[in-house]
Amino acid sequence: WITIKTETPDPEIRYTLDGSDPTPSSPKYTGPFLLKEGGVVKALTFINDFKEQSEVVTKKFYLNQSKWKVTDFSDQHKSYPADNAIDGNEATMWHTHWGEKVIKHPHHITVDMGEIVEIEGFYYIPRKDDNKSGTIAKYSFGISTNGTKWETIIQNGEFANIANNPIPQEVKFNQTF
Repeated sequence: WITIKTETPDPEIRYTLDGSDPTPSSPKYTGPFLLKEGGVVKALTFINDFKEQSEVVTKKFYLNQSKWKVTDFSDQHKSYPADNAIDGNEATMWHTHWGEKVIKHPHHITVDMGEIVEIEGFYYIPRKDDNKSGTIAKYSFGISTNGTKWETIIQNGEFANIANNPIPQEVKFNQTF
């Protein structure tokens, strides 16, 4: 489900799904909606009878994550559980233990998507604060249709310079799986 929120009191939120920027005549946001096949949502907040507006906010959604669940992980801190990695909330995160309870790298997370789907890649959003702890720099990515036999799609991938440029990272595969 796609939910659009703003801190502005009594806003008029308009949105588009076709890639165009919203206008006062675009569909009015009235509540959460489903975007089954993914897509791009652009939203704009208006106040004072459309006399003032926010900047356009653009968010790309790849797949419906409502059936997803974490089925395995190497470690998690109780305040930052592995489920946070797929909750769709950029303000939460999965983090492993630190300090005296550190478990040796590499760490892993396994996600059951609830159905067989075609994927073209994935994205990773690093933590939003200035702390670099837990930021993924190197990764491998595998897929499975049964959870037992795995095919490695990417081995030893790397998010170049992510420590100095912590922006959303999009990884496209060479083919669709």
